[in-house]
Amino acid sequence: GEYPWNGTALALFAVALMVAGLSFHLMWRRAKSRGLLHSHVHVDAVRRAVRRGMVGPALYAVAAIVAFIVPIGSWILFVGIPIYYALPHRQAASPPETSDNHAQ
Repeated sequence: GEYPWNGTALALFAVALMVAGLSFHLMWRRAKSRGLLHSHVHVDAVRRAVRRGMVGPALYAVAAIVAFIVPIGSWILFVGIPIYYALPHRQAASPPETSDNHAQ
């Protein structure tokens, strides 16, 4: 494009991505608070997902500020944040499933 190093353009892009990330985060929080998740979804897994979901919006806010100081820093964050989400993260062991068939 014409403005790949323009601080204002980079900051606006970062804010748009931050708003998208926040809306996704709020969707998770609403689903959790309203009991809209399946009963087999472990509460700790949801808590980790909600917490992990705030990393992106926080870093996009940093990218918006950095855009005016060091534009390449914003680009590094724009590439790095999706990579962070694409990489597998350590999962805590889920509780063993119970079966009612043992009583018979």
